[in-house]
Amino acid sequence: MRRFFVSLAVAVAAIMAGVGATSAGAAGKARSAATMSLRAQHVNGRIGAVLSDTPFAVSGVVSAYRRHQFVSIHVFEGGQRIRTVNVPVLRQGSHGVFQLALHVAGVGHLTVHAIHFANRRQPRIVSNFVSVWVVAPAVTPGVRSLAARILQSQLEALHYVVGATGILDSQTQLAVLAFQKMAGLALTAVPDAAVFKALAAGKGAFPIKFPQHGRHVEADLTHQVLALIGADGKVSSLYDMSSGKPSTPTAPGSFSVYSKTPGVNSLGMVDSSYFNGGDAIHGYAEVPPYAASHGCLRVPIPDAPTIYDWLAVGTPVDVYSPLRRCGRPDVAARLEDDERDRALRALLVALVAPGRPRRPSAIGARARRRRRRGHAPAGDGGRSGPSSEGSPSGCGTRPGGADRRP
Repeated sequence: MRRFFVSLAVAVAAIMAGVGATSAGAAGKARSAATMSLRAQHVNGRIGAVLSDTPFAVSGVVSAYRRHQFVSIHVFEGGQRIRTVNVPVLRQGSHGVFQLALHVAGVGHLTVHAIHFANRRQPRIVSNFVSVWVVAPAVTPGVRSLAARILQSQLEALHYVVGATGILDSQTQLAVLAFQKMAGLALTAVPDAAVFKALAAGKGAFPIKFPQHGRHVEADLTHQVLALIGADGKVSSLYDMSSGKPSTPTAPGSFSVYSKTPGVNSLGMVDSSYFNGGDAIHGYAEVPPYAASHGCLRVPIPDAPTIYDWLAVGTPVDVYSPLRRCGRPDVAARLEDDERDRALRALLVALVAPGRPRRPSAIGARARRRRRRGHAPAGDGGRSGPSSEGSPSGCGTRPGGADRRP
């Protein structure tokens, strides 16, 4: 009997030791299973690049949260550690999260990782390495660069049509020009620091005026930009454009494509889609950054086939000038009221008409005298020509005609 009790005691002790060993093993396994991941934020997607002097961040997740947790984030440049910051870990459900904002003024290649040092509650955990390229906001035409990829990525996010990936080619420069028009920048087609700054500030988005029209075209005469709007009422593509010059302005209004002519016609119009008399959306060899056509909506020839294929007979075309401005953007910025609008248009007509041009002050005085006498002002500040009365945009209308030049 005594031998039985001794055997039973040994068996119980063995079982308790086994349970203790199992519990300790499970705890050790749980500790060793803890993980930590790290990623970059506010950088250029798959490229992992950011412009110099632009803030970005690294954020991480610890698989198991413990109170009073900290991680040490190490930043390296060219293999040399340049910064170490201890960051607290915050609770998010059963996980822990942390973040560190970074700002680098120079250029170079950064690598970042995080370390959770071992303590009584968790073992030592090391995150993955994150790579970030910091590049200067300068792009050289024809040269492949990360800065060009960042530029293109930001332009594409706003639906401007860019060219070959990572290269500042002619197509990307046209996208830059269209962006400069929408953002109110100098029209140079050069992606300088002002362009990158405006992109970072979220400027240059195209405001859709007629989302209820479904799949349609919007021609913004103020900014000289053509927008293809999808059936969902969102911007599909944005293109550089040149509409009618002040002497032959593009008529504002809602139209639709009624005829399409592929190829090049005798006037040099490429892939033409007619929407109002002789006015068409077409490619042309000369597309200056201001209103210069004879009424048509000119687009660069490389863009013409894509736009032509997108359009169909019956596609609505909305032409408008949201800020009641006419002509070249630099002139349009000075049109503050209808009287100045008429005086400036008359001055432009006088500059291209034979004979000595009249001064704007004389034109304004004549218009005021006519109003005091009870007479309605004539179109173009008293000169014979198309009237601006009744035009929704205040930019005047002109008679259409299939024989009009592009």
